[in-house]
Amino acid sequence: MDEIARLDAAVDVIAQRPDAAKPHRTAPALRDYQAGGVRLVFYATALGSIVIVVYVEAAED
Repeated sequence: MDEIARLDAAVDVIAQRPDAAKPHRTAPALRDYQAGGVRLVFYATALGSIVIVVYVEAAED
């Protein structure tokens, strides 16, 4: 699977379940999600209706 497809899948996961990510170790307001060679650091609003991605990392296949 290419990086774009893996990134899209990861964004789908955090959009549906922001709580699937762990709290970021140095910034408690941020969440850190890692799966399938993709890492997303993001902020979710209190109701989880808006997710703002602040960092993206995708390993090559």
